[in-house]
Amino acid sequence: MIPQAAAIIAAMLAAPAPQDTLPADPFQRVAVKIAQGHIHAHGWQRDAYARGLASGVTADKRAWLTAYYGTRPDGKRDRYGRPCTLRHAAARDEQVPKRAYIWTAQSGIRQVLDTGAKSNIRRARKKGADVWIDAWLPSPAHNSWGSTVTPLAVIPNE
Repeated sequence: MIPQAAAIIAAMLAAPAPQDTLPADPFQRVAVKIAQGHIHAHGWQRDAYARGLASGVTADKRAWLTAYYGTRPDGKRDRYGRPCTLRHAAARDEQVPKRAYIWTAQSGIRQVLDTGAKSNIRRARKKGADVWIDAWLPSPAHNSWGSTVTPLAVIPNE
């Protein structure tokens, strides 16, 4: 974990913020709650949220959020040959750097470990979004968001 993020988390844990002092930005609200231990998260997720907080990341983009599934052949392995998990998201390299972390309220925090068709960029723009994001799910039964345009935070993986 980067030193600034550790300092921010330590400060937050020392004095938990009342609900009315949480940030207005939806990504930052969740990140603060994670840092305070109010929401369970895996280590890689906590690190990504901390990195986002330390960098001042906000949900300042709009994503066309779709899903791809482990029940389909293209949803079995990522671009690096590893099995897909709930950590995975796909995006075009022109829009989101490889291995960056992304956050939407619907999908939570994910890491861009996969890619998709270039035509998704054009399709996202037609829907009023800046970026196309495809979040991995085990099956269509797990998709609670369908296909939607939503605020997006992008956390670089430096």
